[in-house]
Amino acid sequence: MKTEKPKPKKTSENKALARPEKNKPAQPSPFSPEELAASPWGRLVMFVNDSYSEWVPKNYKNQERQEAIGPIHAKCVKLFKSSDEDWEEILTSEFDKFEHNAAENFFFHLSRKYSDSPQEVRQQLQANLSQFVELAEYALADSENRNLNKLSELGEVIDYFKKSQERTYYFLSELPSVLEQKDREMLNSSAGYQALLKWGASPFLKGFGWQLEESLGIARKEVKQEKKEVNKDIIIKKVRDLGETKANRQLELLKGELASSHWGRLVNFINYSYREFVPKSQRDKERQEAIAPIHHKCVIVVKEGDSWKEILNRKFDSVEYEAAENFCFHLSSKYSESPQEVREQMQAKLSQFVELAEYALADSENRDLTKLSELGEVIDYFKKSREKTYMFLSELPSVLEPNDREMFNSSAGYQALLKWGASPFMKGFGWQLQKEFNITPTAIKEEAAQNLVRELGETEANLTNQVQLLQQENEKLQKELSEIRSQALQSAVCQLVTTLQKQSQPVLDQITILYQRLNKMSESNSELSLSPSDSLSILIALENLLQALNSLNVTRYPAQEDQVFELQSEQLSVYEYIEGSAFANSEDKKIVRCIHPGWRVGEEVITPARVKEVTE
Repeated sequence: MKTEKPKPKKTSENKALARPEKNKPAQPSPFSPEELAASPWGRLVMFVNDSYSEWVPKNYKNQERQEAIGPIHAKCVKLFKSSDEDWEEILTSEFDKFEHNAAENFFFHLSRKYSDSPQEVRQQLQANLSQFVELAEYALADSENRNLNKLSELGEVIDYFKKSQERTYYFLSELPSVLEQKDREMLNSSAGYQALLKWGASPFLKGFGWQLEESLGIARKEVKQEKKEVNKDIIIKKVRDLGETKANRQLELLKGELASSHWGRLVNFINYSYREFVPKSQRDKERQEAIAPIHHKCVIVVKEGDSWKEILNRKFDSVEYEAAENFCFHLSSKYSESPQEVREQMQAKLSQFVELAEYALADSENRDLTKLSELGEVIDYFKKSREKTYMFLSELPSVLEPNDREMFNSSAGYQALLKWGASPFMKGFGWQLQKEFNITPTAIKEEAAQNLVRELGETEANLTNQVQLLQQENEKLQKELSEIRSQALQSAVCQLVTTLQKQSQPVLDQITILYQRLNKMSESNSELSLSPSDSLSILIALENLLQALNSLNVTRYPAQEDQVFELQSEQLSVYEYIEGSAFANSEDKKIVRCIHPGWRVGEEVITPARVKEVTE
């Protein structure tokens, strides 16, 4: 016979373990729905009250188990907050053998398999709690203008605890401690919140973070999709703002003294771009507003000390010390430079900047690229360090002329830069300055290449012009040379004729008369017999011709025909050696006889004399 399994009696204890009715807290909240809906934390309480039954044990077995270990989990949170011991010491000193396994399992998962120490876990959890409180208003507030960047940061905070039921339990347990009193009361009076804590770090609690993200619309996919939807409007707005900024900038550059001075153009750049280099969020502004006076003080006192330790200990109290020490640490390149070296380097760079700035800031097309490269190196000195950038900007007016100094001191943008101290955003000032005035290494190289191309083009054009001029000059010289040769020939002929005609008996006339007589005799078929007088006339005419040629330095050589003389090898350019043994070497000599005299004008041989070797 089958026996029925006895049913547990419904005692008051069992009633306490019964599953609570969904969406119906056991006790009403002392806060009205209107009060809860009007507060960001009230809306979180409403979410917990409506959904808590999803994250608590459902069946009797799970309820019985969690009811046993829930107090141990609460004890873990309490002891863990106040103890400086390691995990093993906490477990062995605070938990008995019945509690040890549950506590050890709780700490094991809370510390990510003991990879984090108790101190590290406390710091991480406390930091995430503070961030959650700071960022939650952007998600819990009833507003249509959601800050997607803040929501993404809040999602990262929830990601930290949502995958671990132990961290979720710790997070919920400690959340009221970091809230204002009224908000704390809202959570503590919430039946749903108390029910979550009652059962400890149950496995169901692991889903709390996921559901919270989904309820607030801050899951990664949702935020990413929302960013995509607004991206188009953001781009359009940026383009419109950029167009307005450029138009305003051009308008300002056309006005007054700023447009006519290279320092005015630098002030203009600061005025329209300073917002890029100052804090943007309220959190960053509050932080920089607190430390900016300390940074300003650092710039002043660095001029007065010889060691960083002396400056920090003598000039800054305990409240200021950490910010001042961090400023001096980076200003000195991790204390590798003494205060005196920092002062000297900064003063040298300021002087160089003032000297070189006109080559980049002046409105000119003829830019000295060597000077621009030197200016770029000056900016490189401070652009990678926000502390050096801040000191550079603070001290710049002090090395300028009074009128230029007044431009900076009256600039709202410049004053705004100094107001926030050496903020992290100021690090981009040097890069943007180089980009604005085209003095980045890339811009200078491109400009040098363009100048080289232009100069090569100009050089090619100049060379082409010079070649054309030389060609024209050559043609002119050839023409002049031809004329000179023609004139020289004409002059020589005239000189020859004049010489011949100026003899006592004009040679040309005598030759002409002689020719006519001989020609007449030839035509009459008579024998060409000359009378003694005609023969004498011919002799005289020929003698006069030879004398005339001689007066023109035309001579016959050697002086006597059939002359015998010694001929050296080096004289073969003057005599034509037509017969005889060959010369053995340059010093060889031969005895020769003149066969036919030669002619020369001065030392220039016209026809060489012909000679042959005398063998007898």
